[in-house]
Amino acid sequence: MPARSRHLTLLRPLRLDMGALEAAFDPSAPEDSAYLDLETGDVVTLTPREVTRAIHAEPEDLATWDPDRYELVRSVLARIGKRYRPVPVDEPADLWSDAKEFVGTVNDAKLAKRLGAALAGAGPVHRFFRIVWDAEIADEWGTFVAAQRRERIVAWLTSLGYSPLWSETDP
Repeated sequence: MPARSRHLTLLRPLRLDMGALEAAFDPSAPEDSAYLDLETGDVVTLTPREVTRAIHAEPEDLATWDPDRYELVRSVLARIGKRYRPVPVDEPADLWSDAKEFVGTVNDAKLAKRLGAALAGAGPVHRFFRIVWDAEIADEWGTFVAAQRRERIVAWLTSLGYSPLWSETDP
C-alpha cells in the first residue's frame, strides 16, 4: 500500500478590520466593488464612477480628484489579483441557507415551525422576515447572520492562504 502524502499548508496571518470586511460582504450596495488589501488588511471600496473616471481619466478630470484617492483607485485597479482581491458578496443562496439554519436554532417549537412553514410556502423570504419581525427575534436573526457571514469570510480568507487576525472589539 503506497504511503499517503500529507501536505500542510501554512496560512499567512493577516490583521484586518473584520467589521469593514463584513460590510463589504453585505450585498446591500452591489454596485460598489470592495477589495481586500492583502498587505495591510484594509478594505477599499470603489464606486463604478471612480473606476470609470480612473480608467478614462483626462488631465482636466484630475483637477477635480483628491490626488491620494486617484492614486489609490489606480493602484487597486493595477494590482487586482495580486495585492488586492475582490471581496465576494453574500449571494441570495447564502441568505436562504442562513434562514433555514436559523430555524433550527429557535427554541420556541411553535415559532420554529412557523418559520419553517414560511420558508416552504409562496413568497418565503417576505413571510420569513415578517415572522422574524412580528416575533421580535430580529436581534437574534441579526446575530446569527453575522456569525454565518463571519464563517464565510474566514473560509474565503483561508482559501486565499490567510489566517485572519482581528481585535475582539470588532463587531
